[in-house]
Amino acid sequence: MIIDLAEALIELCKESKQTFVMYGTPTNQTEWEANVKFINGKDENNNALFSDTQPFTYAETKAKLDELLGG
Repeated sequence: MIIDLAEALIELCKESKQTFVMYGTPTNQTEWEANVKFINGKDENNNALFSDTQPFTYAETKAKLDELLGG
């Protein structure tokens, strides 16, 4: 099994029960802010509503990835 950034974010989100959408694999904070969206509800058509804030940074998620990889 390959552990990637999305897997690390899943682990971080478990405790706070956050859900997210990640487009591609961000490699820095700027890409993170543009490509990771956290879901905070749904509209009347059952479409996801995204939060204006992100509970985790790229650095926090990358640190979790490094931890999962044993480093």
